[in-house]
Amino acid sequence: MIHVYAKSILTMAANERLIPKSPFVKIKAPEVRKKPLNLPSTKKVLAMAEAMPSRYRALILCAATTGMRQGELFGLTWDRVMRDTDKVDVNRQLIGVVEGMPRFGPLKTKASYRQIPLAKVALEALDDHRSRFAEGPEGLVFTNQHGAPLRRQALEFPFNAALQKIDAMPSAKPSMTRKVPKSMTFHTLRHYYASLLIHSGESVKSVQEMLGHQSATETLDTYGHLWPGADDRVRAAIDNEFGDQVWLELAHPLAGGSGAPMSALRCRMRCAASAKFSLPSEHRTW
Repeated sequence: MIHVYAKSILTMAANERLIPKSPFVKIKAPEVRKKPLNLPSTKKVLAMAEAMPSRYRALILCAATTGMRQGELFGLTWDRVMRDTDKVDVNRQLIGVVEGMPRFGPLKTKASYRQIPLAKVALEALDDHRSRFAEGPEGLVFTNQHGAPLRRQALEFPFNAALQKIDAMPSAKPSMTRKVPKSMTFHTLRHYYASLLIHSGESVKSVQEMLGHQSATETLDTYGHLWPGADDRVRAAIDNEFGDQVWLELAHPLAGGSGAPMSALRCRMRCAASAKFSLPSEHRTW
């Protein structure tokens, strides 16, 4: 980030001829290493919803089952919950609160405007929420304990308290149950949703559209490592194309092959061809 700001300032200074030349012309930005995603299991997500105050349980479940951004959920109104198609229409977000009234604004990018299917768990959570809590100003679905629009800071305390509550829960098998990651934030629920789609076999394009990413590159940069079995699929594709015939030709002198012993190599390739697709253990959250 420092590199970006410094380069912008010095480039502008050079353009205005305040300095002869920007020293950043031949300086490349340092490589940014993204931290690996520490995803909670479905069990932990459900425990998180249960540990939250009842007013916010549907909010947690909707975040985990739609991948909506925090501002999009805070700005969700009941007229955007389309029960005729069981979808949610994401076309604005909450950008502020003025005198107790919500202030709506445009979404992050053009691709952010989307309609997301609502699963049964989300629909039931929303129905329960609506039966227990009055709608907020302008028809807001989610409000604070006073019925006013939500602010990011107001959710931090109950969210962190719920994390601590889950960590304190006794487990029958402590060695087999992971605690909620310390780095877990509300945005982690969006990552969880993305991982759920990926593990269910959805394509890059589908995940991109559901998350409202501007490009597939953005989706792959963030979640590319979660798509399972890429190496195995490549091996299987090649092995299926070549089959066993190539080994007969290479190993048989009359077919033009060298006739050299190839048992070890043949064994390795046959093992690769019969390898089963599986997820790396570090991505198994279910």
